[in-house]
Amino acid sequence: MERPNKGSKTKNGRASLCIVLAIVLFFQTVAVAMYGWPGFAVDGLFGKSDLYMLQADQSSVETDSSEASGPTGYSKIKISKSDYKTKPITVDVGPESTRAETEGISVDFGEFNLSEEETLEIRDLGVKKDDENGFSAHCYDFSLGDVTEFPTYVTITLPYESTKNAADRLFVQYYNDSTGTWELLYSELDESNGTITFYTDHFSTYALFDYFEYEKGYNSGPLSKVVFSSAKLDDMIDKCFGDQDLFIAMLRKNSAEDSGLINIGIDSFGLSSNLTSASDNTIQLVSSTGLMSNEMSKALGNSFGKIGAGLTAIKVGLSWYQSGNVSETLKKNKYDIIELGLSTAAGALGAAPLTVAAAGVWLAGMVDDGIRDVKNYGYENEIEHAYQEFTWEYVSYSNYSGEFGCSLPNNMPARAFIDEMEDAVIVNKGNTWAWLLQREFIKNRDNPQKMFESIDKLLDDYANVFWKLKPSARKMIAEDIHVADRWQEPGTQEKTKYTEGLKAVLRYRLRKLFACLYERCILDAKQRLLWEINGFEKQMNTVTEFSVYASDVDGKEIPLSKTEYKDYIAAFAKSPSDKPTIWSWSPGSKDNGKFMCTLYNFITMGTPSFVKFYKTWEDQVEDKAAFTLSFAYSAPAVKLKIIPLGGMKIEAKWFEGYWSRDPDYDPYLDVAIKILDEKTCAFYVGTMSRYTALDESKYYTCNYVFDPVEHTLIIENYKDFPNGVKLIACDKSEGQYGADYIQFRKGEGYQYSALGDVIRME
Repeated sequence: MERPNKGSKTKNGRASLCIVLAIVLFFQTVAVAMYGWPGFAVDGLFGKSDLYMLQADQSSVETDSSEASGPTGYSKIKISKSDYKTKPITVDVGPESTRAETEGISVDFGEFNLSEEETLEIRDLGVKKDDENGFSAHCYDFSLGDVTEFPTYVTITLPYESTKNAADRLFVQYYNDSTGTWELLYSELDESNGTITFYTDHFSTYALFDYFEYEKGYNSGPLSKVVFSSAKLDDMIDKCFGDQDLFIAMLRKNSAEDSGLINIGIDSFGLSSNLTSASDNTIQLVSSTGLMSNEMSKALGNSFGKIGAGLTAIKVGLSWYQSGNVSETLKKNKYDIIELGLSTAAGALGAAPLTVAAAGVWLAGMVDDGIRDVKNYGYENEIEHAYQEFTWEYVSYSNYSGEFGCSLPNNMPARAFIDEMEDAVIVNKGNTWAWLLQREFIKNRDNPQKMFESIDKLLDDYANVFWKLKPSARKMIAEDIHVADRWQEPGTQEKTKYTEGLKAVLRYRLRKLFACLYERCILDAKQRLLWEINGFEKQMNTVTEFSVYASDVDGKEIPLSKTEYKDYIAAFAKSPSDKPTIWSWSPGSKDNGKFMCTLYNFITMGTPSFVKFYKTWEDQVEDKAAFTLSFAYSAPAVKLKIIPLGGMKIEAKWFEGYWSRDPDYDPYLDVAIKILDEKTCAFYVGTMSRYTALDESKYYTCNYVFDPVEHTLIIENYKDFPNGVKLIACDKSEGQYGADYIQFRKGEGYQYSALGDVIRME
């Protein structure tokens, strides 16, 4: 076997393919069809799995990004030892027969994974069912003697019977027998041929899953989970509007908190109408009126930014190397990519861009317009001939010592003067180079600088074995190769010239392997992006608990069930004047007055910032709210309080009159209010206006919303405050003014910032 190490026979889930993500379900229909996102499905069944409750100090779900295993998949189907006693289907494979096809199953080893004849065994473990969760799984086990790992990806294609809604139902998972769990794999569905394809660098047990429960429908609700369909990823990449310039710019900035990347992420999920991003300095995700807490919006912005960065990186990476040719774009930007790739910090942009950056740095370093294919003739002179023939034929690698050396044939006298490595393998075949390069790729995929340095060092060490021999041994070998001429030791400059020439030829000879490794790199980046989306999926499934309490004048909380509000109905709304959303609850219920909702469903509601309270169901239908409370969404809980202000019972008319910023200010007007009817008022705000009275022509007619519980008057359309003004009534028993006063708040998307107090003018 021409490779440094065969590896051990295990099924421990180490494959990098196992970093992929949740697959298939179905989109909401009928009344909630408006809430669907491209690439996502909301499902009540998957709701049987754990939802994510954030702790008080968390703003997002942390996801494990280790290489040990991928994200946990779906179903509790188990594979037993007796299953593996199934008689296998066998197919002979080898360097000249790298593709195996039997009973509709195809296994393509590619050019660099087989160096000798082997017997492929495929065990059809049959179809197993998970009726509780609605899955069936056609399980297969693949083995190849003692070989369990491969230097480049093996492509496996499985057939499936005609299936309605196949793209929403079918996906592939890998069985990790060390943990007894399934791990989701990136796969590509070909509905025209009735096949599904996945990629792996190790053999183990895999299954084609069918979510047959899909066809039965489901009961959607505020706790329904969102699950990403991996079949949408390639379409998202194709539609991504990121380009080479944005890729280089994002490497230069090295931050996911970028409005351009966030907008790509938002756009890729079809959320442009639900969420918008602000400037780079204030990354917040807001609806037209609602606003999440800063921590939650920043965490979401970072997630969208990383997804946008991943989509951009993969789209650009796919354009760099196509049909075996390096693109002119990569050649043109070679040095920028190397410089920026080497300075890119791990994690800032997510895993996928880092993988593409590492591959770009490596590929750019391999680009050499002067590459030529030199045969065993046509060398510049006998020195170059001896040097290259020795390197091609006799340089070896020891897995034990981890270094290059040489292995000479018995008939060469110089063998007696060289310390040979017993386990060394001659490095003159593509599959041996595949193992060597794959190790560096896996080891340094998260560090572009080390990737570049380690592979360049690998080629350099290989090319310099001849020059590291003792001069006497080198002379003997050279004269044995080039019998007709006596050896002339070259100078330092000549050695450098010959070394660089050989490395150029080596790159040319390995060009197909480079293509395979680069394709693997892009696949790996896709899988890592899917892992990022899996983490995003968990964020979308985090649950926030809404509860409502009353409060006495001393601030003590009182359960709503013990107050006059016990039978009230609560419903979300985007603003006090908007109609309520589809979900409502009874906050005064003795059994459970709490409402629980996932972040996904909160966003699909339009990120509301208000809860309206109704005395009866009929009032809710007619949208006759008794009062309204505002809130900022955060996890894990939102607590709304009904606070009686100073024991006052007031009407909107209480706010009428003139109000000044300071009781010693003299009677100069700052705020004037006149209630016109139940919905409109005349309103004026002035600063240092010096009015002692106000002509009605100075007023502006505005809509208002009065809340008798919170004692607030919200002015909705005043010219100088387009996001509203919130006036909070305070009586003269409070504060230090000795008079009734109003807390004046400026609206910012129905969140409010203090602008001071104004006191009633007699």
